[in-house]
Amino acid sequence: MYYLYHIIRQEKAVLASFYLFDTDPKNRYNILNNLIGAPMPKIIIAQNKCKGCELCILTCPKKNIRLSQKMNKKGFHYIEIIDPDKCNACGLCFQVCPDVAIEIWK
Repeated sequence: MYYLYHIIRQEKAVLASFYLFDTDPKNRYNILNNLIGAPMPKIIIAQNKCKGCELCILTCPKKNIRLSQKMNKKGFHYIEIIDPDKCNACGLCFQVCPDVAIEIWK
């Protein structure tokens, strides 16, 4: 495996471009995180804001979001992440949420 990467730090943001050859595409995300030392993304669900519209469930490419069996204070079934390690923090769920109930920290 050969890789060439460039890391540029600007204030708190880390921009990275890299080229991976002879590498399994599934491992590219993990390799990038190891190269720049970035933590895994963290998804935070504001349970009391969620109304269970299921837009995020429909847009998640990993199918990693489901409705909880529990209800929030407003009487809605809120969403939950099935497997946090499976999430790649693409942000599609965050973008479609009309209630701003999803936060993504990278």
